Amino acid sequence: MHHSKDCTVMWGFTISILLLSFESLNACPHECRCEDKAGVPTGDCEGRGLYSLPSGIPKEVETLILKNNSLDHLPSDSFVNFTQLQTLHLQRNRLATLPVGLFSSQSQLIVLFLYGNCITSLPDHIFTPVPKLERLHLSGNKLTHFSNAVFAPLVKLKTLVLSGNRLQNLSPYSFQNLQELRVLSLSSNKLTSLHKDLFRPLHSLYVCALNNNQLAQLPESIFRGLHDLYWLTLANNSLRHLPVNLFQQTQIKHLYLYSNQLQSLHAGQLQPLPDLQTVKLNGNQLEVLPSGFFDNLPKLSTVTLYDNPWRCDCSSSYMRGWVRDHRQLVKSRGLQSGGAVMCDSPTQVRGLSMANLTDADLSHC
Repeated sequence: MHHSKDCTVMWGFTISILLLSFESLNACPHECRCEDKAGVPTGDCEGRGLYSLPSGIPKEVETLILKNNSLDHLPSDSFVNFTQLQTLHLQRNRLATLPVGLFSSQSQLIVLFLYGNCITSLPDHIFTPVPKLERLHLSGNKLTHFSNAVFAPLVKLKTLVLSGNRLQNLSPYSFQNLQELRVLSLSSNKLTSLHKDLFRPLHSLYVCALNNNQLAQLPESIFRGLHDLYWLTLANNSLRHLPVNLFQQTQIKHLYLYSNQLQSLHAGQLQPLPDLQTVKLNGNQLEVLPSGFFDNLPKLSTVTLYDNPWRCDCSSSYMRGWVRDHRQLVKSRGLQSGGAVMCDSPTQVRGLSMANLTDADLSHC
């Protein structure tokens, strides 16, 4: 009998807690929607033209969406009550600074979106209170630099997006302690060079985007030891040459080198990459590829070679034979198979497809 009464009391207590939680979520500012989304208490204030954080958002929210507003300033205590926050959307606002202590109560934060703001600098210890952070998106801001201390506390970070900023130089210790980082994007900055030890701590790096910068050269050991590196883009830079051992001790499967100023490549350049599937070399200044350049790459499925000033003479016999035998691998501008590799010189064969040339056509030297 007492047991039945105890159960009734327990059920009553549980229902009261649920009702209180429901009422808390319903107590929502009119600019927002506060609801349970797939089991996650969420405050959604997206696109409401907000200039400041609305008061009255339930402190129990685990996801807070403030993107696409006009927030240009956040006091350091803006999120002090949101101790359960795991995902915070602040992208596409007008934030220029982040005050120290802004995330002081967010020890559970896992995902932070800050892209598309006007942030010019990051305080040294801005991320110290969020050691569980796994995804940090800072693209499309106005960062010119950051100190070695900024990202050092983020030992669990797996994705760091810094593309579309104004970064010019990076310290070799910029990414210290980020041993679990899997994705790093530094594309569309103003980087002119990289220190040879910049990526040394990133033992788990899988994707590295360095495209759309102003890189003119690379240290030979910059990627060495990145055994998990799968996808690398260096497209749209100013690279003229690549160190012969640049890709040693990596497992790159997709390599993008298009739209640089590459004038030559080494015969063994790709040999450390037996699992290579994609290599894009279009839009460079290449005249010839050395004999054996594509040998021992059994998984190769996509190669782009167009928009290069190919020389079709006696030095081109290897390349002519390889292109002819691998028509399905060579892709056109639209990535259709059978992309033609057009001769640029000498004048006798200019405009002709290399694969269709005869031995007599290649006799010029």
